[in-house]
Amino acid sequence: MEQIDVTRMSLEDYLATELASEIKREFVNGEIIAMAGASVPHNVIAGNLATLLGNALKGGPCRAYGSDLRICVEATGLFAYPDITICCEKPRLLPGVRPDTVVNPRIIFEILSSSTERWDRGAKLAHYRRMASLQEVILVAQDEIRVEHYVRQADDRWLLHGDWIGVGSGPLALVNPAVTLPLPDVYDGLADL
Repeated sequence: MEQIDVTRMSLEDYLATELASEIKREFVNGEIIAMAGASVPHNVIAGNLATLLGNALKGGPCRAYGSDLRICVEATGLFAYPDITICCEKPRLLPGVRPDTVVNPRIIFEILSSSTERWDRGAKLAHYRRMASLQEVILVAQDEIRVEHYVRQADDRWLLHGDWIGVGSGPLALVNPAVTLPLPDVYDGLADL
């Protein structure tokens, strides 16, 4: 998603007005971050990831959800719409909020754009890391074949588990669930654009 506007609002007003909003808006520390529609490459990658993950997770306890599923980082108050969210338990919904806000993702994928990369890699990633359920974060570039995979360690440190650059760098390997995603499949269709 491309970031387009930032305004201030209370959490109560955000939750009340989000129901009628025609665009997705993230919320943190009283700021609303309105997001514009995603680019064609962003949508191609998101679609590829959703298909690959849906097929790989079929029959198991984990499910992949698209960008319409909102997450809440209860420790910091961030409300965000990751590009792909994987939950491996029944999604735990935030009480008192419409049933589209979960607080227990296991894995989050963010597809980076030039306007959101700084936020996605910086403050937003720091918020995500405060979620006890979150074990992996994958950052996927849309303007080149580049994927970074961060994994929570037993001592709660986050380490770069893998950094893939280029088609020949091997498949992206999630830790838990153990899923392998070939990079040519993640980026399939971009050469045609």
